[in-house]
Amino acid sequence: MSSLVSQLVFPSNNGYRVWEDPSFIKWRKRDAHVSLHCHDTVEGSLRYWYERSKVDFLVSKSAVWDDAAVSGALDCAAFWVKGLPFVKSLSGYWKFLLASSPSNVPLNFYDSAFQDSTWEALPVPSNWQMHGFDRPIYTNVVYPFPLDPPNVPVDNPTGCYRTYFHLPQEWKGRRILLHFEAVDSAFHAWINGVPIGYSQDSRLPAEFEITDFCHPCGSDKKNVLAVQVFRWSDGSYLEDQDHWWLSGIHRDVLLLAKPKVFIADYFFRSNLGDNFSYADIQVEVKIDNSRETSKDSILANFTIEAAIYDSGSWYGSDGNVDLLSSNVARLELCSSSGASLGFHGYLLVGKLQLPKLWSAEQPNLYTLVISLKDASGHVVDCESCQVGIRQISKAPKQLLLNGQPIIIRGVNRHEHHPRLGKTNLEPCMVKDLVLMKQNNINAVRNSHYPQHPRWYELCDLFGMYMIDEANIETHGFDLSGHVKHPTLEPSWASSMMDRVIGMVERDKNHACIISWSLGNEASYGPNHAALAGWIRGKDPSRLLHYEGGGSRTTSTDIVCPMYMRVWDIVKIAKDPTETRPLILCEYSHAMGNSSGNIHEYWEAIDSTFGLQGGFIWDWVDQGLLKDGADGSKYWAYGGDFGDTPNDLNFCLNGLTWPDRTPHPALHEVMYVHQPIKVSFREGMIKITNTHFYETTQALEFGWTVHGDGCKLGFGILSIPSIEPQGSYEMKWESGPWYSPWTSSIAAENFLTITAKLLHSTRWVESGHVVSSTQVQLPPKREFVPPVIKSKDATFLGEILGNTIKITQQNFWEIKFNSGTGTIESWKVGGVPVMHKGIFPCFWRAPTDNDKGGGATSYFSKWKAAQLDNLFFLSESCSVQHMSDHLVKIAVVYLGVPKGKENSLSGSDKSNVLFKVDMSYSIYGSGDVIIECSVKPNSDLPPLPRVGVEFHLDKSMDLIKWYGRGPFECYPDRKAAAHVGVYEQNVGDMHVPYTVPGECSGRADVRWVTLQNREGFGIYASMYGGSPPMQMNASYYTTAELDRATHNEKLIKGDNIEVHLDHKHMGLGGDDSWSPCVHDKYLISAVPYSFSIRSIELKPLISLKNCIATAPDGCIPISDVSKRGLELGVPIKVARFLRLYPSVFEEFTGPKYNLPWYRLTPEAIALHREEMEIYRDCKLGLQARLKKLILMSGEKRLPMKVILGLQWNLGLPDEFLRDPETNLDGSFRIVEMEDGLKGLAVESDERVLSVMQKNAMKKEGYSGGPMETIAFPFFPSKGLRLKRKISDWWDEFQKIPYVSPYEDCSDLNPASDVSEKRVVGLLHELLSLFVDHAAERKKLLVLRKYLGLPQKVHKAFERHPCMFYLSLRNKTCTAILKEAYCDKSAIEVHPLSKVRKKYINMMKESEAILKNRRQRNRTIDHRNVNTKLDLDCVDEDRI
Repeated sequence: MSSLVSQLVFPSNNGYRVWEDPSFIKWRKRDAHVSLHCHDTVEGSLRYWYERSKVDFLVSKSAVWDDAAVSGALDCAAFWVKGLPFVKSLSGYWKFLLASSPSNVPLNFYDSAFQDSTWEALPVPSNWQMHGFDRPIYTNVVYPFPLDPPNVPVDNPTGCYRTYFHLPQEWKGRRILLHFEAVDSAFHAWINGVPIGYSQDSRLPAEFEITDFCHPCGSDKKNVLAVQVFRWSDGSYLEDQDHWWLSGIHRDVLLLAKPKVFIADYFFRSNLGDNFSYADIQVEVKIDNSRETSKDSILANFTIEAAIYDSGSWYGSDGNVDLLSSNVARLELCSSSGASLGFHGYLLVGKLQLPKLWSAEQPNLYTLVISLKDASGHVVDCESCQVGIRQISKAPKQLLLNGQPIIIRGVNRHEHHPRLGKTNLEPCMVKDLVLMKQNNINAVRNSHYPQHPRWYELCDLFGMYMIDEANIETHGFDLSGHVKHPTLEPSWASSMMDRVIGMVERDKNHACIISWSLGNEASYGPNHAALAGWIRGKDPSRLLHYEGGGSRTTSTDIVCPMYMRVWDIVKIAKDPTETRPLILCEYSHAMGNSSGNIHEYWEAIDSTFGLQGGFIWDWVDQGLLKDGADGSKYWAYGGDFGDTPNDLNFCLNGLTWPDRTPHPALHEVMYVHQPIKVSFREGMIKITNTHFYETTQALEFGWTVHGDGCKLGFGILSIPSIEPQGSYEMKWESGPWYSPWTSSIAAENFLTITAKLLHSTRWVESGHVVSSTQVQLPPKREFVPPVIKSKDATFLGEILGNTIKITQQNFWEIKFNSGTGTIESWKVGGVPVMHKGIFPCFWRAPTDNDKGGGATSYFSKWKAAQLDNLFFLSESCSVQHMSDHLVKIAVVYLGVPKGKENSLSGSDKSNVLFKVDMSYSIYGSGDVIIECSVKPNSDLPPLPRVGVEFHLDKSMDLIKWYGRGPFECYPDRKAAAHVGVYEQNVGDMHVPYTVPGECSGRADVRWVTLQNREGFGIYASMYGGSPPMQMNASYYTTAELDRATHNEKLIKGDNIEVHLDHKHMGLGGDDSWSPCVHDKYLISAVPYSFSIRSIELKPLISLKNCIATAPDGCIPISDVSKRGLELGVPIKVARFLRLYPSVFEEFTGPKYNLPWYRLTPEAIALHREEMEIYRDCKLGLQARLKKLILMSGEKRLPMKVILGLQWNLGLPDEFLRDPETNLDGSFRIVEMEDGLKGLAVESDERVLSVMQKNAMKKEGYSGGPMETIAFPFFPSKGLRLKRKISDWWDEFQKIPYVSPYEDCSDLNPASDVSEKRVVGLLHELLSLFVDHAAERKKLLVLRKYLGLPQKVHKAFERHPCMFYLSLRNKTCTAILKEAYCDKSAIEVHPLSKVRKKYINMMKESEAILKNRRQRNRTIDHRNVNTKLDLDCVDEDRI
């Protein structure tokens, strides 16, 4: 009979094609069951799980996504069977040939004698399309072949596989099982030329017994396994999921050796008692004795035992764990086994006291071990798995886990690897889980098929709720009016039922599974009702899920709609007739730049009873790695392989790129999912713990307060532990942030409260921030717009034809074209900054969501209105006012479609879509105020944006802004983006979505600067009453983002395109196939008015900078003399320059035959090196300067004094040219009492700002003479002052320390306490300086500002253990002793090395000068030094 069936089933010339018969889905295939491990001992089984469970976030670091993954898959296959003596992996390189159809398969290729030496080698597991055979096909709905069920194309690519194996001697006498974990889509198999089975279902195992067909164990004869895989079969009609169609043996192939009587299956179940104080355990075991001649009762010859072991107790010791001692429950065989658990078997029962319950928050696991022993007590067979004790139940409108209505913060996940396709690697699966957990995702829906067995084990371990879904989707039938869905056809019932049974039987013991799913998008009918009935009878301990038929049929225990709008799910939740919970099976379609509005879903979920979360679509972009024409690799989508039909990039819907790099939207997901919620209402800060099982004891709360983007204070927030579902409230005035708020004079103050993990977990290291919420504190004052003083400075304005030119000396120049009404160029210090602008803009490169909806899409409406093809014609341009300090220009633009510019005549304005009035006010201060008034046609569709566009020189690539960030955000996706000051390179702003479109925006921007590396650039901000802007800067033009089909095909423009938008339309994301931006984020075609302020930015000036950045690298001596004070050089500049011939090179200039100066090549190289070093420690430098100013009595110091201390402080000249612009915003220029210009700290704080304290602390500086001190040389290192216990130090500690920031004007050297104040102040002062030293002359200058005594050097002399005096550079210098300063560390830092080079250069200059003096003694070195002293300028600074 078997031979007759094989003749019918296997390929032959009889015309019968078994792969097109839905009633014949398998032959000789064993019944579905749990994964078997074939242990030989109980301890061996425990050891297996002990090793298998030692997986954490570190494993994810070895995830690979390129060609290295091919060998990685084979390594994983070997790893997964490690420690299993009776399991062997056949994974490796097999012989492979791809035939164009089943009829073209080589004759008898399955015979042992067949010669396969000319065949290719293909790794197994793999999809053959990922190795150059055939091609991948991507479709969403439509089948890749004609819809003619159950027939498939005659041209049906067929893979022929051959491999060889030996059976080990140790397996003698055992039964051999051949186990395919998954093959796509149907296959035959032969052993040594004998047909052994047929199967279909691309995502579930197929197992065949091959004992009788193999050569004996220990034999030298090779066994030949041959497999024929069909790309298409009738089963393909049930597998129309939205993913790539890929074929082959894509999961592992195993050999299992079992005894003649063995454990074939088992079902674990627990029932929790009152208050969860105990659990009743039931395990039903199925024994296979089909090979025994005697069918007597198994219990006559064997005993069945089961025990529960506490896996959690294994990892607290030093590694020498006694696994057997972890037993917590033994199960006894029940004499009467009911059939309530689904199949007739042997029932074992027991009780577990005080069980540790499993949940996603606390994934406690136990190990179940089942043993089969013979009459002598010897273990014949042993099986095991990890189990969790938990109870799933229902209540009105609630799904309960252990009695709690958990919230599903989930994602849909396809199995996808960009290099391997459907083949899995352990590190990559762990990477998925680690990223999910780190981003507050607690649930996954296996879309839309059962996944790799290891995935379930990992979800058990990491704690991830799961919906396990049957491999059934028939979406393509929706497109046919003449063919019924399979669910309505009895001929498909057995195939559908087999898939559900296979899923449940394999996965039934996994704690993570809280619900079974009948499949996806397969309509609804009698077959589904039958599937639901079988599952409910088999496993009533879980819920049932199915969306088909409207998501509310009797076959689902959960109302599970997909892409339902937020107002509709709220309506269902409030429907009293609907008693089931609502969990969205798919929502927030994350296609490209998407996920807008997701916060509105979660506002509803968090506040509406009956809503329990949902699963975002989906986790990963399903791009495949493909070689480009130039040899580079890129993410490919539908159609890139020449595949037809295809659905293009509809496979790119993930929250991550294919290599699991997160999309910006994942930040928003993490935020709306965060378990710790913070709110600020009616003066109360409320912190809520939304966990259901965990307190906040394992969290550390922190707070930070910012004022206008500057950090004012931070610290740890000490609050009581909050119970699950509990909250803690406090008056905001009682918080530690209140003090910095009261001292702040900022217009905006934001409080950020974070919660981070105190201890490492399986999925992340300690310190990980699980929640971060920013709230705006009450304003201390009304926002006062900056007042521009129009008469502060003057400029030259002139009109030359169509060009209006406004110039302020050599500081800046603006050329305005009156013909086009735009700025033609804007130069700062001779450097081109703006090349084109400023003009209106209403168009954006369409996103995937913009294109969704066909003719009704936003994109289609925009195209129809020709918004993508606008030309702005200057109707008028006039100079309203021109003086030497103010120019006003008024421009009227008419926006018309390109090609219709010439159609405007007289009163005919029918083609005008926009009228824009723009007014430019250009002030002597450099400020340019742009006032815009926009009047669109009222019949236009919602607008993409309303704003201005301009183009900057591509060198202006350093961008800094005050607004939301640091990542990409938009009006309807910005909840996670905190308001702050952020810096990036323009290139890094770009978000490389696989299909380009609108991207890289930043929301709620108050101001933005774009500068080049030298500091030249432009500043722009909102102005007047205008709200914050949407900002975008990119090397790619809007047209280029619209043109390119792949990110790799983008071509950078010649400029940087900048957009400053008054309004920007939301992204949408409820779905991607209909216009679904919520109304509040649409931009209606109505009038708008807004204003923008812009101003030029110049680099910080120094003599070296001035020469180095001059157009020709040189400046005339007359310019240096005029700008001597600004440049920090003495009046007798010629003498000064001649002192340093190694630095400054004199030559005859191009004009008037006068001397000019330029830097020598050596000095230029040194200058560049110095600037790079300064950029690395910018924050620390500002902290040092701020602390020095705060140490003064008036909290201000003359600029002259600061200039003289630049060398000591390590400050570059450029910092002090314009402190208000180039420092952190808390410095300002002030007038000193003696008429000098000074620098003050904006705040009257007595201590450093928290931002700077934190920066100094991070870099090694802790501050205060009582503490170990270091100055912030570089972010990575600090020079640390050493504590040294001495008599002086002991004595010093006995005196109460008085802060040196307090008033020191009453110091009396005779007072011991006052002297300690002075010593403390001097210690504090010297510790700020780079080499912990200061010249006496500079201390004397500082004396009156810091309140030091007149004979300050006496303080140094009286404490020789701490200070010493030295004659350095012919100047008396006070230096901290090595006991408090690591001098050796100073020597190794790059800045010290640069200074050594300068010193050598100075010495070289001295040698040159010495020779000159011998010839001509006209230069008096001492007089020049005296002049430098009088001007408080340090010659070493140059």
